[in-house]
Amino acid sequence: MKKLLLLLILPVLAVAAYLVWQNLPAKRHAKHMIKARMYAKENNLTAARLEYEKAYQADGVYTPYADLEVLNLTNRVNLQDKNPAEALKNTRLFVQAHPTNKEGKIILAQLAFQAGENEIAFAALNSILEKDPWNFPARLLLADVRAKQGRLDLAEQQVRFLFGKYPDSVRVLLPLSEVLVQQGRVAESRDLLGRILARNPRNPKARILMIDSYLKDRNIDSAQAVLDDWKDADPDQQQELQIRKARIYSLGNRLPEAKAALQAYREPKAANLQALSELAIIHAKNGSFDSAIAVYRAMGEASPAARVNAENMVYYLHMKNQNPARALEALKTLQITDKRPGLMPPLVAAYLAIGQENKADDFIREQPDSLRKSLEEFKAQMAPGKDFIGQWALIAYYATNHQDWWAFQATEELYRKWPRSELAILLMTAQFSTLGRDADAAKVLATLDKPGLTHKAALLKLLGKSGQSEKAMALAEKMAKEYPGLQGINATLADYWMKRDKAKAIGYYEKELALNPGNIVALNNLAWEFGIAQSNLEKAAPYLDKLETIQNLDPRIMDTMGWILAMNGKLEEGERRIRNALDLVPDQPAFQYHLAFILVKSGKKEEARKILDSALASRFPFDDRKEAEKLLAQM
Repeated sequence: MKKLLLLLILPVLAVAAYLVWQNLPAKRHAKHMIKARMYAKENNLTAARLEYEKAYQADGVYTPYADLEVLNLTNRVNLQDKNPAEALKNTRLFVQAHPTNKEGKIILAQLAFQAGENEIAFAALNSILEKDPWNFPARLLLADVRAKQGRLDLAEQQVRFLFGKYPDSVRVLLPLSEVLVQQGRVAESRDLLGRILARNPRNPKARILMIDSYLKDRNIDSAQAVLDDWKDADPDQQQELQIRKARIYSLGNRLPEAKAALQAYREPKAANLQALSELAIIHAKNGSFDSAIAVYRAMGEASPAARVNAENMVYYLHMKNQNPARALEALKTLQITDKRPGLMPPLVAAYLAIGQENKADDFIREQPDSLRKSLEEFKAQMAPGKDFIGQWALIAYYATNHQDWWAFQATEELYRKWPRSELAILLMTAQFSTLGRDADAAKVLATLDKPGLTHKAALLKLLGKSGQSEKAMALAEKMAKEYPGLQGINATLADYWMKRDKAKAIGYYEKELALNPGNIVALNNLAWEFGIAQSNLEKAAPYLDKLETIQNLDPRIMDTMGWILAMNGKLEEGERRIRNALDLVPDQPAFQYHLAFILVKSGKKEEARKILDSALASRFPFDDRKEAEKLLAQM
């Protein structure tokens, strides 16, 4: 009887246990989460949100990750509804509620970057990288932000930070190659791209960048060869491929063929924006400005996100087409205000082009002091008149579209017609500099009738980069006398004299520090001179103390301090600082040699041997390579 009763009770208990188990908070939470994700995948966002809410109610556990899933879903709805501002607002609220959540900050940075709110993106990414410097998404997105700000040098710096630790990672090599192409350093970029394609010949991004690198230096045949070899492009790569084909034809002045290459992408819709933009540029190159304007108008109607850029391009083309009144209408569409200082010069140019100089003056007077002076200078440089303004607009149009080869040609025409115009000289100088033709840039810039301090500083830099050191130093000496309170100029003179006359160089560094006690270069180089070259720690100490107080995170400064301390007997302190430097740039061979030297002195020979092997295997050149080889041989 008992057995029968037990047999009857057991199934009931099992069912009850199963039901209890199924209704455990964690189990109910998991079920609702799975359902939510399934609904989200099916694009049933209302049902998905309901399931997310049930999941959080099931176990009552409040976690940032749960909130993050809801945020992603909400953002997805807002972006589909073309409401990016709401998505950005919601993400900011999430980050305020969860200030340590990295994923939320990266989402915030991405949305802010897409909305053109670069300062918000910059702050969010910096707060991540301060605590997690090797965060890949944050570091790469910060490089994009810097590039968008026009600081390609700082964008490169961000990617090189990762390159130091991951020199063979495609995730690093591709963005580094891209920023090098953008700076016109095509040989360096092609070296990196060759490494990628040697491992994966089908990598589409590497192929595109290789073509772009050849187009950058107008090497049509090589660009065509890469394109001809690309016979296995996937369907989603076809538009990119056809755009490059159109650029190759356009660069060879085969404009009908360039237009034909884009035939499949002429329908005005968001998916075709890149090809449509390229088509508009080809129309402009052909002198068909009305046709180009029609394409931009269609782009703006097809995609609200493209409207601002399209109106900007319409303005420039109307100016070139000798229709400044229409250009003014385009600017009004863009709602020109003092909140958009980058669009103020075009407004001044439009007023001048229609002969309303008084309106230009009134507009300039309304601006803050910080903008007024630069706008007055811009107005003065537009003096040659309407034809000049139209040609300037064409240069700006091509430059905004990253069509460097056409921008160069348009600038040459401007400079040829108005060789004494300050703006023409400055634009021609910038074009030569972008192409790496620093000597030509310096020659053009030197023709300015009344160069200001900014112009002289730019000329000094160009003379130095082009190897004209004697001319550079003569100019630097003149500037030091002309502007006795100018910071930086004495440091430049000191750098020049360091290998020629150390006493003179030290004097210049001291002058620099009198003007700017926190000049890192002067402090670093004086500390090195006294602490290493002269082995006088007592003389180096004041500069080391100042560097210590500043707490600069430049790894070169950390290495200098560590090496000076080690070479003067303070091995433990020196080792700590050089290890800190290597935490930031793990594969810097000069730092590795310094650390290995200290380790040998401290009796840690096995670790020193491994570090020396790594230093000597590095692709980076370093001055102490022979010393490193000698140290390894002695071991």
